[in-house]
Amino acid sequence: MLVFLKQARMPAAPAWAQAIRDAGFPMEMETDFNPRSFTGFLPCKYKGEEAGFEFFLSNIDDYKDDIADDLPPEHWQKIGDRNTVVDFVTHSEFRDLMTSVIASGVLCSISDGVFLDTESGEITPSAAALAWSRKGESEIAKDLD
Repeated sequence: MLVFLKQARMPAAPAWAQAIRDAGFPMEMETDFNPRSFTGFLPCKYKGEEAGFEFFLSNIDDYKDDIADDLPPEHWQKIGDRNTVVDFVTHSEFRDLMTSVIASGVLCSISDGVFLDTESGEITPSAAALAWSRKGESEIAKDLD
């Protein structure tokens, strides 16, 4: 999952975590990090259970070579002048996937970002990002029980 945004719109970790709670998601995110310089595993909890995801923030120019051929021109038009990309990576745990789906959708929503689902290739604007996360939460919850 990728979120494209303007660097200046990247929120501080406490504001991002608060936005997750304000949106009603039962998720806690570590807040003792600087999202503009942090890289690596970000601990979270979903419904009190340990989870998390890998977080990578890059300048879009440094990232374009990796994805330029994979995105059609209309996606680049929607990305527009957003100069930063945040990559959310999970591996095999559904609870980890849950936290990355929630965190990425909320980040997109509060930063006027554009979300790219790297599995489906679908692109989602910020206005629809929370709905995308809620749908993802509902689908993933079936695999958590």
